[in-house]
Order: sequence, then C-alpha cells, then structure tokens
Amino acid sequence: MESSGVSSAGRMNDGRAPVEGDDWRTNLTSVMRSRDAYVIYDLGASTPIRAVSVQGDANDSYAIHVSDDGDTYQHLWTARPVRASGMQTRKATDLDGHGRYLKLTASGGDGRYSVGEVTVWSQTPDPFPAAMKTSKGKPSHEDAQRRMQLFGFVAAVFLLLNRRGAPWWTKALVALPIGFGLYLGVKLFELWPLDQPELTMLRAVIAAIAMVAVFRHYFPGKASSQDPRWTTATLALLAVLAVGCYYNFGMPQFRDEAKGRQTLVHPWDMRVYFPLVKYFHELRFDGLYLASLAAYLDNNPNVSEASIAHVRLRDLNNNEMKVAGDVMPDIHAVRDRFTPQRWELFRQDMKYFQDVMGAGGYLGSLRDHGGNATPVWILGAYPLWAFSPASELTLSLTALLDPLFLIAMLIVVGRTFGWRVALIAAIVFGTTDLSRFGTNLMGSTLRLDWMVAVGFGACALYKKRWMAGGALLAYAGLIRGFPALATIFLVAPVAMWLVDWARSKDRPPLWPTFRKEMDPFLRAAAGATACVAILIALSSAVFGYQASWGNWFYKISIHQDKPNVNHVGLRNVLSYESHRTGAQVIRPEMFEPWTDWQKYQLAAFERRKPLYYGGILLFTGLAFAASRRRHYHQAAVMGLMMIPIYFYPANYYCHYVFLLPLLAVDRKDTDARLFGWVALVLLAMSVALYPTLSERQVDVLYTLQSNVILAGFFLVLAPMAYFAWRKWPAATPAIADGPAQIVTLPSAEEQTLEEQPKKKRRKKSKRDETEAPADEAQTQDTETTEAVQASETRTDEAKEEPKEEPGEPRPSHDAVGEPGDESGRA
Repeated sequence: MESSGVSSAGRMNDGRAPVEGDDWRTNLTSVMRSRDAYVIYDLGASTPIRAVSVQGDANDSYAIHVSDDGDTYQHLWTARPVRASGMQTRKATDLDGHGRYLKLTASGGDGRYSVGEVTVWSQTPDPFPAAMKTSKGKPSHEDAQRRMQLFGFVAAVFLLLNRRGAPWWTKALVALPIGFGLYLGVKLFELWPLDQPELTMLRAVIAAIAMVAVFRHYFPGKASSQDPRWTTATLALLAVLAVGCYYNFGMPQFRDEAKGRQTLVHPWDMRVYFPLVKYFHELRFDGLYLASLAAYLDNNPNVSEASIAHVRLRDLNNNEMKVAGDVMPDIHAVRDRFTPQRWELFRQDMKYFQDVMGAGGYLGSLRDHGGNATPVWILGAYPLWAFSPASELTLSLTALLDPLFLIAMLIVVGRTFGWRVALIAAIVFGTTDLSRFGTNLMGSTLRLDWMVAVGFGACALYKKRWMAGGALLAYAGLIRGFPALATIFLVAPVAMWLVDWARSKDRPPLWPTFRKEMDPFLRAAAGATACVAILIALSSAVFGYQASWGNWFYKISIHQDKPNVNHVGLRNVLSYESHRTGAQVIRPEMFEPWTDWQKYQLAAFERRKPLYYGGILLFTGLAFAASRRRHYHQAAVMGLMMIPIYFYPANYYCHYVFLLPLLAVDRKDTDARLFGWVALVLLAMSVALYPTLSERQVDVLYTLQSNVILAGFFLVLAPMAYFAWRKWPAATPAIADGPAQIVTLPSAEEQTLEEQPKKKRRKKSKRDETEAPADEAQTQDTETTEAVQASETRTDEAKEEPKEEPGEPRPSHDAVGEPGDESGRA
C-alpha cells in the first residue's frame, strides 16, 4: 500500500468500520488532508473488479481508479455525496473493471475527507455488502483536548514553581512542559487540518496559561517573584500561538466550489464589500442584492425569472425579507444605474463570487444585511479595488493588509507601553471568541482597521502627540461608527478635573487655569475636529452627502432597531427570556422564522427599559469615575468599553477587547498590580467564553457571551474607579501629564523619608532596575512609600518628568495608594 496526505491509511482496510453516521474523524477513520491525497493498493496481479463499497464522510465524493502498470489509471466508479451526516456507506455492483493497482482519491464537499473502510470484490457476494464488524469510534478531537488540558496543567505548575533564585533543578523542570507540548504537537499534526473543536480548546488553554504567568508575575505574594525573562518568554510564545489560532495557522476557512479546494478569501464578506466599494456610485446602500440577482440572470442564460421568483432576499431599504418575484421590477431597474461598460464589469465580478460560493451560497447570501461600512471606509478601500477584477489573487493580496496592520500596531504598542503589554494584547486578540460568528474575519479586507487606528491613536496620545492622537481616534469612528465613543470619552478626564476644581478649597481662577491645564485636550479635540471635517467633506464631495452619509445614517438606524441573534451587550441581556428562546418560539414554516422571537425580544426590552437606562448610568458613572486623573489614552479606551452598553453591536465588533490592556498603563498613576488585574480579567473572559460555545441555541449562546462581557467590564472599571476616588486631594490635581496647580514644598521630615528609598536603589543591580521595576516596587515598605508618595505628589509634577522604561507599568503615586517608589523609573 502506498499513500500520500493520508493519516492512518491502514484503517481503510483493517476490517473494522465505524457505525453509520459516526463522527468523520475518530480512531477508526483515515483522514485525507486534501483532494491531492491518495491511497494506492497493490492487489498482486491484474484482478477483475465487480463490486465496490466505500464508507466515507457523507458530503464528499470518493473515486476509485484502476491500473495495470501503476502509472496510467482509469476511472472505475465514484461514491457520490448522500443526504445524511457523518460516515455513510456507498456501494456499487455490476462493475466491469480490472487491474492490479487500485487508487482512491477524494474531492468536493467541505474539504474534510475521511474514509472508514474500502472493500472491493472480484465477484459480487450474497448478501451484498458482506457483513463487517462495526463499532462506535472515539472522536480524535477528544484525545487532542485531553492532551491540551494536560499540557496546560503542566505548564501552569511549572510557572507557579519557577521563581527568581530557585535552584537549578527547578529551572530544568521546563523540560516537562516542553515534552508535553511536543506530545500535543504530534497529535495536532496527525489531525491536520485542525477543526474548530481543537482550535477552540487551544485558545482557552493558551489564555489559561497566560493567566497563570500574569498572576505569578504581578501577584507574587510572599514568595520570590518570577524571573521577568521567563514571563516575557512565556508570553511571547503564547502570543505567537494565540495569533496563530486566530489565523487558523494558515488554514483557509472557506471553500472555492469552482476549484474544488479551500481558498484564503472570505467570500461571504467580500461578496458584499468588494462590489459595494467598487460600484458604490451605482449601488449605494440599497442596490447590492437587487443587482446581484440581475447579474445572476445574465450569468446563467438557462435560468428564467420564474425559476428564481421564490428566492428570498433582504430589502436593504427597510431590512424586511422579500421574494425575488415581488421585486422583479426593481431588479430590472437597477441595471439602469450602470453604464453598459460598468454593468459588464459588475456582471463578471459577480460571476467570480457565484463560482466561489456556488449558486446556493451566492443566492443564500442575499438574506444578510448588506454592507454597513461608512462612506469614509468606502473611500479608503476604493483605491484597492476600483481598477481590479474580483479574483482570488486580488482579494488574497488585499486580505494581507489586516495582519500587516495588526503586526505594525503591536510593535508600536510594544515600543510605547512595553512589550509585555503588547504580548498580552496579542494573546487576548487571538484567544477571545468574540471575534467569531461561525468563522472569523480572516480572509476579509480592512476589518481590523478601526481597531488598529484606535491602538495607534492611544499610542500617539501617550507620546503627547495630541492632535495626531485625536485625529486617529476620530478616523476610527469615521470608518466604523461605534468607535466614535473613544473620541467622545476624551472629555471624561476634563469633567473629573472640573469636579475636583469645584471641590477644592482654594480654587484658582477657572478659565485661565482651564486653558492651561486642558491644552492637551484642546489639541486632541482640534485634531479630531479637523479629521472629521476633512473626511466628511471629502467623502460627500466624491459620493454626494445624501447618497452616502444620509443613507448610511438611515441604514444604521434600522439595523440597530431589530434584534439579531449574534448581537451582544446590555440590551441583549435585558431582552432575554428563558421561556422564549429561539428554539421555543421559532416557526420554520413562516417566511421569516425568527419573527416571533424578535417580537418577544422587543417586548421584553420595552418592559425593562428602566433597567437599561440604569445600566447605562452605572457603567458611564464607573467609566467617568475611573478616568479621574487618568491619561487621555485611557479615557479613549474606556469609551470603547461603552459600545456594548450604549449600542447593540454584532459580537465580532467586541473583538476590540484586546486593546483594553492599555487601560492600566499610564505615566504616573499605574500600579503594576492594577495592570495585572486588568490583564487577568481579560484573559479570564477568554477562558469563560469557551464553555458558552457548547450552547447549541445561537441566541442563548450570545446572551451568555453578553454576560461575560458585562461582568468582565464591571470587574475592570470598578477597581479603577475605586482607586481613582480613594482619597480626595487637598489641592486641585491635574490630569495625568499636566503640571499640578498648587505646589506645596515637602517638610523636612518628608524630605528625610524621601531619601530612604534612594539608598535602597543604590544597592540594586542595573539588571534588576531595568528588568522589573514594577515588581521591585511591590516589595517596598508600605509606610515609607506612602510618605514618599505624599512628597512626590506635590513635588514631582513641578519637575521635568524623568524618562521611563516603556516595558513595565509604573507603581502608583497618588491614585492607587499602593506601595511604590522611584525604583519604577529607569
């Protein structure tokens, strides 16, 4: 027997077959990794073949070829797909074939090929097929998941035991997680290409190990802290694995039906946004599905209007479902928006998407909600596709922009805030399941751009490039709508400054002081205003204001109004009723089966609106309170947290949670443990999302995920708000990075206390000062440090701020009140 691209090929003829309908990948099946995979059997001599039986995955095709010389093969028979699931037997009799070599190949279907048993006969047996031993197979992913859990446990134990100054044999124990990692890797290689059960569990295990690493590093307790090099190395490895999980380790998610193989392109997303961008002048926001049907008729001359009259599509003017027969005049009329040359180009582009998706997928996609991108996003994407045909090459190349932007942003975050911050952001990016709705957006173009813009904007604000930071935040809002809250929340530290001013005993004049203290805010606001004015004017000039922005605002209003199963947030939780879930009220016989569910959701939400407004006040109050004396980039990120509170977004818009580690990084008032706490909460959210995926009811699943989001956000904001307001200041404080308004010189006693940590610093090695300043800060004497804090609060802000090492969060000096000293500075 000879095989290529097949795992455990011997199982195909071992006399043990899985039961009918069994899982496609078990200890009884052989997986064929691609349509190029094959198995060749040598029968020993040229033999007649009269009957064949092949048990394979139900939705694939399996072909038998025969040859006498092993070089030239002739097709004998193909086992076609059947209407069933799992492993299914297909058989044929009265065949007239002969040959010494028999070759089995696979094609079609979903690209997941699996064979349980192959049998050929020179004479048809009676009965046919002959009885064979069958049993229930053990799904392979269960073994892989057990190995993942074992690897995660061993890695966690090692991280807990490893500490600075530990004996050499404890460090040698790193061989154990390495060994179990290799043990896991062998199994994953056997299962390649990986399916979602393996990837989902792997994401949860990565997040859990990262939690242990963060906890051990930032909360060492009485034990010696972990060597920061181990922490950084661990987080770096986990970040690579996490980002690899998001991108499926390079495995395409979708199938090209015309070519019979997987494709990197996300056709379900690009079939909307590619034509919307390239033909926006003609399609606007309402014509895409009408034109798609018109092109379908042109591309398939054998298809009549009557044959597609029953096809359902969404009316993008009101989001109502209709059938093609009712809108046939509109389908004809949409052609008039195009010139003959432009229509021909559109028809050819739609032919590509029809070929990739298949006719069923192409027509089925007309039930979606169309493109929701803003005119500014369309304007930015236009140069990418305006002069390019829809093709696998074009869309694969433009899909590379998103990972490139992501890498660039993580590098900038690392250089700005510290590499551990960037690594934790990368881990959360890859491990959160909020990015997925069946699949994620790998293979799409410019779907991470707004999150990248927010990340760049936060870095610019931290570096005191106020106008650039404000402009980048405004740009993020202009290309996707929701992120405008990041710009709006720049006002939160200003509002808290005014509260402190009003409560201070000796208030200086408001307006002169305000202008001086709020100069960064005014500059950021100017940058944001300029960006909004320029880009709205430019997009309106290109597309026309009403055709672009006017229609976009209307489209978003109707899209936000109706409940959708994968929308998350406060509104989702308050609309949920356990006795009226989708499975209980859905009516498949109706034209729109989810109509009753939507009605019940709206009624429940209407009854609970007071709770909704109360929740908005609670989270808004926490965010404003937490922004007291915070840096502007922190306020911007807090604004992002309000998206699922104020709005009703699709779950994948909440993928921005990977930016939330930036919340706890600031120049003057960040405690290392506060940063560790925020990182722990975000990683715990990734772990907590894993069990929600076992829920088979889609609407309930996203309600569970909404609960995880709200709980996680509360656990982040509440401690930040508490520490920000733990003690009222004696004098009006400035926003982070601003000078103090009232400077009081320290007393002689305070000056004496201030000298004590300086002596301790001289005893530290240069290596310790640069590697883990925040860790050392946690071990200082509490009373001494609090006295130093009182002195530094009044004096440090009047000085030029020393340069920081960006790799580690700084200990608190005023907002947190935890132990900290100057050792946090490089």
